[in-house]
Amino acid sequence: MIYTVHSNTKLKNLKQNVTECGVSLTSFGNKYYVGTKLEDTMLVGKQLKFVVNAGQMRCSEQVAYGGSLEATLRGGDYPVRDDRISLSMSALSFKKEMVLGGGIQTEFRPIRGMKMAVNANLNSQNMGQVNIKISSSEHIEIALIAVFSIFKAILHKKRTENKSREVLEMG
Repeated sequence: MIYTVHSNTKLKNLKQNVTECGVSLTSFGNKYYVGTKLEDTMLVGKQLKFVVNAGQMRCSEQVAYGGSLEATLRGGDYPVRDDRISLSMSALSFKKEMVLGGGIQTEFRPIRGMKMAVNANLNSQNMGQVNIKISSSEHIEIALIAVFSIFKAILHKKRTENKSREVLEMG
């Protein structure tokens, strides 16, 4: 069983600046993990936002450190339309090993009644992902899902055929 207790507080020290501090305590098995976080959010006008954070997790003699920097540019129609693009960088250090990562995320409306979000990230260990999320109040969403599923099935079938040919040629 995992138990977690956490607390955080925000301090709005300037009109365009919010600082947040957090502490957590997690019990997992017979070990206790303590985490701390410091985050600062700076707004430049209504469209540009910067977020910087750093933190650590500690258990016995092991410590992991991490931090990130994110810049978000909102669309010109904000807050009427919530279009935005974000770039982020992160670093994680544990046991003398460091992993660096970067990502991009965007949300926009390609047509009326539809919202689309695309998120992609990659780290220094060549691991990453791409996510595409579409939501709609129209029936076009169902058609897009069907087209994507068919395209994925065709690609899978071609890969299977290519592997079968390679096995036959080798054997």
